Amino acid sequence: MLGTVPFRQPLQHGAFVAGHRPRGTARVPNRSFPVSSRGPWCCRIRSRAVITFRTFASGSSGNASLLELDRTDGGVDRYLFDAGISPRRLTNCLAELDLGWGDLTGLLPSHFDRDHVHLNIPKTLAAHQVPAILERGQQKEAGQVGIHGSLMRFHEGILELSSETKLHTVRVPHDQHVCCAFVVEHRDLKFALATDLGSMPKAFLDLAEG
Repeated sequence: MLGTVPFRQPLQHGAFVAGHRPRGTARVPNRSFPVSSRGPWCCRIRSRAVITFRTFASGSSGNASLLELDRTDGGVDRYLFDAGISPRRLTNCLAELDLGWGDLTGLLPSHFDRDHVHLNIPKTLAAHQVPAILERGQQKEAGQVGIHGSLMRFHEGILELSSETKLHTVRVPHDQHVCCAFVVEHRDLKFALATDLGSMPKAFLDLAEG
């Protein structure tokens, strides 16, 4: 289960916002919601800025999502949140949106279990020069799965992705891996992403709601 917190009023983990179905495109004001493993879906949050979040896969067989951030110059920054399905399947998911690997700004891996970073993803990142944006503690595991050092972009918990977007990360407990939850501040919006949580850590909620 992938949990997302687009604004400031988190619901209990596993709850859905009344009146919004987990498929299609939903406009969700000031609420949190989970992403079901039942199938891909899309959420669009519109204010003065637009954030679009799409799931390609969610579950033990693989996790992958696309976060799109509209820029004031008319462009769009696109980040994969995890890439735990095959490059071929991800290519097909992107193609359905008339996108390719060259349209991606980067990969945000939560951690390096195979269902979050597929074993063939590092070669595809290298082929298309897509950087992996890593919390410093993830460097060793990123290298072990084959991500080339030249594609690693490090931060210490806060990173300016662009002049309009700031990324915050919070470490969350998960087996022996360095696992990160993310809060993206994009212009006047805040969008939080976390996966594989038994419960919502207070530090993550404080950052998402603050």
